[in-house]
Amino acid sequence: MLGPHHRFGREVAEDMISLVHHADAGEFFICGYRFEGSSVSFPNENGCHGGVSPEETTAFALLPDDSPLPENDQGSILVRDLRGAAIRFVQMPLLPGPRATTQMSNMTPKSLRVLTYNVHNCAGMDGHVSVRRIARVIERERPDIIALQEVDVGRSRSDWEDQSVVLARYLEMFPHFHAAIQIKEERYGDAILSRLPSTLVRAGALPYRHAWLVDEPRGALWVQVDIGEGRIVNVFNTHFGLWRRERREQAEALLSAEWLHHPDCTGPVILCGDFNSSPRSGVCTRLGTHLRDVHDLLAGHKPERTFSGRFPLHRIDHIFVSGHVAVRDIHVPRTHLAMEASDHLPLVVELSVG
Repeated sequence: MLGPHHRFGREVAEDMISLVHHADAGEFFICGYRFEGSSVSFPNENGCHGGVSPEETTAFALLPDDSPLPENDQGSILVRDLRGAAIRFVQMPLLPGPRATTQMSNMTPKSLRVLTYNVHNCAGMDGHVSVRRIARVIERERPDIIALQEVDVGRSRSDWEDQSVVLARYLEMFPHFHAAIQIKEERYGDAILSRLPSTLVRAGALPYRHAWLVDEPRGALWVQVDIGEGRIVNVFNTHFGLWRRERREQAEALLSAEWLHHPDCTGPVILCGDFNSSPRSGVCTRLGTHLRDVHDLLAGHKPERTFSGRFPLHRIDHIFVSGHVAVRDIHVPRTHLAMEASDHLPLVVELSVG
């Protein structure tokens, strides 16, 4: 009936038998197709109604590259295989195995992978809030230090989770969080996560201007990361405001003796964040008087945009470094599904610390 060359003859036959025995099946089950020749039913829909012809049982699927699909000799994937893979993908451990934190603390890395990412309260482009999904996007890049903006802690819109702690638990890192905004028990701000031992030096507010359209305080945090052999790296993370004058004031505040020019800020410096400013803006130019944009330090590199989402048009997420730091590689990952990511893309930089 189905023909000897149908790739899924056995499976289709099993489905037809199941339909016949279904409790709601009638006295007759009628199903057929033209074994030779073009289809005559739903020709404009390419078989989306799930007919039994070979043309209507072939399709494609876009899957994460680490999906646990079964291997078979047919070179094909059945719907039940996709379902099983999806269940295993959701339930599988986020990491291949536990990392020894004590061993990591004693290592001297040849390079540091630093990632800055505005996670938009861990909401994907589909509007679904999932810390685990954002963690999987981050983990694919294997960063050593992560600067996150727009992190929720104890907020109703994100199921009351402490996103900084949950992300740190998934990624097996040390978390530091600063709340730029706090309303009762709900907090919202920035975080730094590190695989290596780290100490919070300062977390505080930056200047901001009250506005009736957007009234959002801004802040920054400063963490010192121990990369071994007594070497310390100063890591700063911030999220600047939406108004030009406000951003200039925030840049000046960061360059003051309270932050980047503090007496304790000696040695290598890495400044990360969502600056809401283009590379040639007055804000980035001003920060460039003290630090250097990583994109300017990699020969032959063409900068990639990070905002917004699926079709990024702007580069407003930046990493600046001091003269003690060299850039080995820059990467803006787009291999993950757009629905997983926030409306920003992560910026990943591999650095050598002198």
